[in-house]
Amino acid sequence: MTEKRWSSRQPLRLEVDVECGSSSFTGCTIDVGLGGAFIQTESYNFEQDKDVILRFQPEQDSRIESTDLDARVVRICDDGIGLMFQNFDADAYRSLKTVMSCA
Repeated sequence: MTEKRWSSRQPLRLEVDVECGSSSFTGCTIDVGLGGAFIQTESYNFEQDKDVILRFQPEQDSRIESTDLDARVVRICDDGIGLMFQNFDADAYRSLKTVMSCA
């Protein structure tokens, strides 16, 4: 499979909340980049191209702010989902740079 990422990702394990419609779950990032993240999850019924909201949990590191990041499910596999961030603004960019500096 050919990678189609526009930005590189770095290994980073942080707990995150993912809102998918009226339901939500907690997962753990495997890697994070400015373009997206891979989230390790338990069994959950995901849909390809579904819009979700990703929220990093700030209590793990005082530098992390609780910022909602709009994302889309672009990959589904047995151990998790690949997300692509969308609707980027300055706050989301700063939040992601802070999260990535925790690696």
